Amino acid sequence: MTTQIELVYQRLLNGDPRIYPSEVQDMVNLVNYTLQNGIQTNQVQNLLTILKISNLLYNNNTNGYLILDDELYDRLVVLMKNVGIQTPIGAPNVIFNNFQQSTGFAEEEPKQELKQVVSFVDNRQSMQYFDIFATNPTPLESDFTIHPDSQMIEKGARNRSHEHSLCGTLDKCKYTLDNEARADGRYDDNSVMIFERDFLAKHIQQGFVNPNDIHLIVSLKYDGISVENTIVDDTIVSSCSRGDMLNNEARDLTPLFGGMQFERATGRFKTDKSGIGVKFEYIITEYNKQRLEYATGVKYANKRNAVIGVIGRLDARQFRDYLSPVPLESTLGLFHNDFNETFGMGGFERIDEINFLNQFFNKGIDLKWTYIHGDYTSVLFQLNNFVREAEYIRDFMPFAYDGVVVEYAQTSIRKNLGKLNSIPRYAIAIKFNPAVRYSAFTGYSFSVGQSGVIVPMAHFEPVEFFGAIHNKTTVHSLKRFNNLRLKRGEKVKLTLNNDVIVYLHKLPAEMQDPGVMLGQYEEFPNVCPSCGQPLYESDSGDTAYCLNIACPERCIARVANFLAKMNIRDFSDATVKALNITNITKLFSLEYDKVKAILGGDVIASKLFQRIEELKTTPYPDYRIIGSVGFSNIAIATWKTILQHYEIQRLLMCIPEEIQCLSGIKGIGPKSVQTILQELPFFIDELKLLFSTLNVVYTPLLGNQQERPRQVVFTGFRDPSVEQQLEKLGFEIKPNVTNDIMFLVVPYIGFKSTKVDRVFKILSNKMSKITGKPVAVDYTHMPKDVYPTIVDQAIVEDTISKLTNSETKI
Repeated sequence: MTTQIELVYQRLLNGDPRIYPSEVQDMVNLVNYTLQNGIQTNQVQNLLTILKISNLLYNNNTNGYLILDDELYDRLVVLMKNVGIQTPIGAPNVIFNNFQQSTGFAEEEPKQELKQVVSFVDNRQSMQYFDIFATNPTPLESDFTIHPDSQMIEKGARNRSHEHSLCGTLDKCKYTLDNEARADGRYDDNSVMIFERDFLAKHIQQGFVNPNDIHLIVSLKYDGISVENTIVDDTIVSSCSRGDMLNNEARDLTPLFGGMQFERATGRFKTDKSGIGVKFEYIITEYNKQRLEYATGVKYANKRNAVIGVIGRLDARQFRDYLSPVPLESTLGLFHNDFNETFGMGGFERIDEINFLNQFFNKGIDLKWTYIHGDYTSVLFQLNNFVREAEYIRDFMPFAYDGVVVEYAQTSIRKNLGKLNSIPRYAIAIKFNPAVRYSAFTGYSFSVGQSGVIVPMAHFEPVEFFGAIHNKTTVHSLKRFNNLRLKRGEKVKLTLNNDVIVYLHKLPAEMQDPGVMLGQYEEFPNVCPSCGQPLYESDSGDTAYCLNIACPERCIARVANFLAKMNIRDFSDATVKALNITNITKLFSLEYDKVKAILGGDVIASKLFQRIEELKTTPYPDYRIIGSVGFSNIAIATWKTILQHYEIQRLLMCIPEEIQCLSGIKGIGPKSVQTILQELPFFIDELKLLFSTLNVVYTPLLGNQQERPRQVVFTGFRDPSVEQQLEKLGFEIKPNVTNDIMFLVVPYIGFKSTKVDRVFKILSNKMSKITGKPVAVDYTHMPKDVYPTIVDQAIVEDTISKLTNSETKI
């Protein structure tokens, strides 16, 4: 494997959304190999990082882009759990540069009318759950009020801890019944979960469940964003995302949802001052998605991404009421008798809770559920019927859901099974199979990535998935292109994996028109579709490359990637391509009138020129600048190591003999040196322009100055604005505590976490070596002038203020 998966993850954490096709292929290949051959000890960390990347892309607005399809992800999680490996839950909140941005090219579309919910179904008698799905499918106008004058919120609000243990089920089954898995030949695959075998039968064998008296609650698994709210009486007073459950870190959403009222509870339900915790799934209907797109000018790949898009906006409060909060669970626990008398149904507290939440804490769309009971065979029959009908009818529903959640109704069973790391063991999800459409293949187009990888794009007759029209999809690589061997006009099967990614499947010859099968197979080009240079095929035959570093499409991709790594917004790939910005010189030479004419308006042109000015004035470390211009496979961290030993001014002199000496730096391999030798002459003019134009923070040489790495780690909270200011002052934000960090920032002195314990351990070891005897370091015994140092948030903010307002050098 050539991909350094940890570097891909760090790139994403830094807000750079690009993952190259070769990297995706390497990660998918590793997962497939693991599923076939078992987990290798030396690949455990890579597999965990792949799951972190998947969670990061899923939890943040990536406009439908994921690296693993739903089945691969679930099978890997199950396999790792089976051997006792703790898999990551949730992900940090990251604001990506391009995924949330409109290209600015689409004209405003006329307001569309609400699609009609299906009004009847043939053979209705067999659709015993129809009314459950179709009741209250959309919120009433009175359930949301749009406030154009709502105040702005601070993007990337600081992180915080969860107040309540309301994670919700994360375990997922692919099959309901054992026989379904046997029919697919997957029953013996231990990476595939089956509800009957791995949930119900297991708990019967363990003695938790009576096979002759089973009580289940089955509800829809809504496809939106989970939000944990604290509600006092009828009003949200505190709110956060699910975030990273293992590290108890969540994004504070109180500026967005704080103050939202539930009118159905007004005057009818009272809490104490501390309130109650309620977990909601915030979703959006098709009608409100269309209204949102019309109001904002931003198109979203699907309804879930529309929800993420709203939450990520600076003016999110203006559009928050387009979202519909569906209540899922609460901290009410066991109800008192007066609640049971008013809301109870059969004495099951969970049923009481659902009815109570649906009555008072929904804004138009409630949690759709049913209660089934009986013996083993009966409940499996009823459950399978519910799953099939829910899957069938979702094509007609105006909101998104991607499965069902099954949980035990009895309080005693729920208590006995309990939770593991906030994940309930008494509930599990059953995911639907990907939606399927059939179409006809119409041909290929080919694009060139920054690294020169040729990516084939398959085109087909348009199909519709849940209101969105699709007519093309990537087939990723030369290897898959060769495996498909398609002819124009062939019928193809299309599946919507994860409800966002269209995946193309080849159909057998017997399903094809005989006339079509007489045609010629599509051929992969021999030359680059952009520059016409001959293509190079990798040794494995999996990938084709354009090796021409001056290839126009590669140059455009490099500029777009440069802007993304420098956190410059409003420059999407499409914008860079439309303006034909093939190098940095062209970027700084743009003419306003020309940009206005191409992009169609003063507003867009003004934004772009404003971003260029930000690029010129914002302080950037030298290693970040050179690491962003596009050297092949040399990460920013590698450039930092180089520039700690070799001044950038000397590097720009392009002396081959001196560049050869870089291989003497620990961590710098001959391949990186060879790349610099080959590519530096190509980038030299752009680099000289950048270092003469930008506000550069130069890296001090190690050994020549009494400087230590200025690395800062946060625990207990995250504040992007503080991190940005620290970076401008020359600090580097790191995710984990090491011996090299300078400061660990805590919300207050006395705060406890694993990172705090790690700092105490490092300091104890250092002081023991200094004094020659064991030393225990804690908050009451903190050494002076020994790093790492623990400081609180207030001290950091005060220090930033002093340094920013003076010429003090750090």
